[in-house]
Amino acid sequence: MRRLSIMAVVLTVSGLLVLAQILLKTSTSSLPKDEGARSFVHLAAHLIRTPAFLGALAAGAVAGIFWIALLMGKGADLSLVYPLLSVSYIFAMVASHFFLGEQLSPGRIGGTIIILAGVVVLLWKG
Repeated sequence: MRRLSIMAVVLTVSGLLVLAQILLKTSTSSLPKDEGARSFVHLAAHLIRTPAFLGALAAGAVAGIFWIALLMGKGADLSLVYPLLSVSYIFAMVASHFFLGEQLSPGRIGGTIIILAGVVVLLWKG
């Protein structure tokens, strides 16, 4: 597989995984405050009825299918493509800011720039 194709699939998988995380976080907002003290079965029974939770499961499943397809491709070495998934940290930071109202600190932004630099090095020298 060419690097551009590999990166396109990695970006797709990363986006789907971040979508799943945003949906999971959203699904917890409907839980009663004392939900953490309850049993796993009760928690699962509540979440399975939450559209955001079901959407998160679907996004994760589709991401898994794309990931398997990527790993089957020639030239998609796991030692290259797995570290490239770190772009999901960047997506997660931006998405959590815009969709969940989380704050961006200079440390988070700086750390994300370092991660992005690592991805560039992997693509350029990998």
